Amino acid sequence: MLPLQSQPPHQDHEHDIQQLFPFITGPLRQEFEQHAECMTFDKGEKLYEDGFPCPFVPFIADGTVRVFKITEAGRELTLYRVHAGQVCVMSSTCSIANRQYTAIAEAEEPTSIYVVPGQSFRFMLRRYPELQDFIFDEMSQRMLELMGVVEEVAFWRVDYRLINRLLSETRPPQPQTINATHAQLAIELGSAREVISRLLKEFERRGFVKLVRRHVEIVDREGLERYKADLQSRIL
Repeated sequence: MLPLQSQPPHQDHEHDIQQLFPFITGPLRQEFEQHAECMTFDKGEKLYEDGFPCPFVPFIADGTVRVFKITEAGRELTLYRVHAGQVCVMSSTCSIANRQYTAIAEAEEPTSIYVVPGQSFRFMLRRYPELQDFIFDEMSQRMLELMGVVEEVAFWRVDYRLINRLLSETRPPQPQTINATHAQLAIELGSAREVISRLLKEFERRGFVKLVRRHVEIVDREGLERYKADLQSRIL
């Protein structure tokens, strides 16, 4: 794990905690504020490396953390993302079991987190049912996401997975543009940049998307969804 850079808490530190994690109230809030430290990570900075210990549990205050594995072929496979108001469940389970982290956690943008030492986290988890409920809910959500990743990698073609990524990241009311290069999308999907570029150009030819430098704009969402359904019927 790389060294962490500490940042002094903002003046609205308590208000941020209350907004992001409403269940942290009363005695739990006092414990949390006593043990948690606010830290910041630059884009691309790693919270954890594969095979390293889990000395803390990160509660995300702002930004996004991407958790991924690197395959034997050197390609990255995104497992899930952790956003503001969420916790990295892999680090929490590693902390509970006192095991090493089995993936890589990286700040996808400038990210602020509340760091809770593992020993303090285990103490609070035993003592406060509301924290248990939150962690179990987070685990169930990430498990569903992981099952989706496994299903896509094991059963679906790259073109189907790419369409799924484009549609899920631009689901209304979100903007209809993905800010990512072809290489970044290839990393996300565990594929080669050339493959992703060829597929995107085909989608553009069909009128589904418009390709701009470092951007993919959805221009015919319904057409892309119909194409996805057609692919699914042929695959199955």
